[in-house]
Amino acid sequence: MSSPEAELDAPLMKYLQTCSPSTLQEFELTRLNTVANLEKQMKKILRQMVDAASEALLARMLIEHRTGPLVTTAVARSRFRRAPRTKAG
Repeated sequence: MSSPEAELDAPLMKYLQTCSPSTLQEFELTRLNTVANLEKQMKKILRQMVDAASEALLARMLIEHRTGPLVTTAVARSRFRRAPRTKAG
């Protein structure tokens, strides 16, 4: 029994096997361009996530500074809690 991934790749593999070398090179460049564009999008989203998390942490720090520590949900605390440091060897 074949995996779903293998079944999805089979038509592409059959197509690529029939392509000329120049068509294969064009296909490769097109896919590499797609990968590069997706990487740019991911980097932009990651920067936005880091910025949003930093802004939320800044707001939390200001809230706690003005009013003292607040009771927060476990989810909110766990998002910004650092892992405990361990002593090296």
